[in-house]
Amino acid sequence: MIGERYGSLVVIEKVKIPGKLKTYWRCRCDCGNTCTLEDSHLKNGHTKSCGCRRRIRLQEKRLDPTG
Repeated sequence: MIGERYGSLVVIEKVKIPGKLKTYWRCRCDCGNTCTLEDSHLKNGHTKSCGCRRRIRLQEKRLDPTG
């Protein structure tokens, strides 16, 4: 999975989290942030960014007088 793109995220390394059985990946977002995500969240499309897209949408909604 290293090097694969999921939305704005690119997988950069596998991460072992003590006490967790699932697979986790460290990803770099297009905005420059990194985040650690569960394997299934990337594969099923649940997570597409580090959260920056959501922040941008919320800002745009606040600026939009109709919305």
